[in-house]
Amino acid sequence: MPKPGLPLLYVMPDKQRDGSPRWLFRRRGYPKVTLPGKPGSKEFMAAYAAALNGQPAPKKEKKPSIKQDENTLGWLCQRFYASAKFLQATDETQRQNRWVYESVLDEPILAAKPDGLKFRTCPLSDLSKAHAALLIDRKVKVPHAANYRLAKLKRLFTWAVKMEFVTSNPFDVIDPVDAQRVGHHTWTEEEVARYEQQHKRGTKARLLLDLALYTGMRISDLSQLGPQFVVVENEAKRIVKPQHKNRLNKHSKVIRIPLLPELEQALEAAPVGSKSGRRPILRAVVASPMLPSHW
Repeated sequence: MPKPGLPLLYVMPDKQRDGSPRWLFRRRGYPKVTLPGKPGSKEFMAAYAAALNGQPAPKKEKKPSIKQDENTLGWLCQRFYASAKFLQATDETQRQNRWVYESVLDEPILAAKPDGLKFRTCPLSDLSKAHAALLIDRKVKVPHAANYRLAKLKRLFTWAVKMEFVTSNPFDVIDPVDAQRVGHHTWTEEEVARYEQQHKRGTKARLLLDLALYTGMRISDLSQLGPQFVVVENEAKRIVKPQHKNRLNKHSKVIRIPLLPELEQALEAAPVGSKSGRRPILRAVVASPMLPSHW
């Protein structure tokens, strides 16, 4: 058998629908097999060996699902995961919310007994305001995480009250943890001038500064900018773009700002373009580490 790693005989790279890589075994007269795992891993090589013998890839053992007792906190989370309130959020928001809830469910009710009863099995009727305060207090050393947890648990129980799974929200009486915000350093005019001296017009680094300076947009909006958002209104050029943050909202807010002559000159000098003559603004530009993260 060839050594672990690539290239391997009859193995070719491919892409999934989301663009992530995968590896296929293709040999005339043999079934086509998608090889699981990373090249060279045990899982990958076992599937490759089976494919060479004309056999399908070994099936991955499924983890047994945890059956939640009715009217427990774990049961409530499972109901929430299947609700429209949860499923209407973006995939990333769903992932973040689920991570918060699962971390709470796996916490022991008594810190002195880490192997004892978990919050997953706590009956909803027994979940008190003292329990709610305990869950937030455990994150007090990381105040932003504590407040994030509080916001997510409040939302969960607000939904539960509306669905009549519980009669009250125990997290409503919990105050947010005091989290002092230091914030990022805001550049002075002298610092901007030094940056402009170092990075001349026509470089990606300068393009990033000009985009941020003359639009004031978030990075998520800057990364999507392109010629399709430049329109002419009353003989004046403007940038008109829906906010990325509100992209799922039918009535999302729209950014409407004038295309200043300085920015127009910067775009003309920028190292972007395509064979068709269009001049899209590259996503790679906003990945530059040279500016403060709030830009």
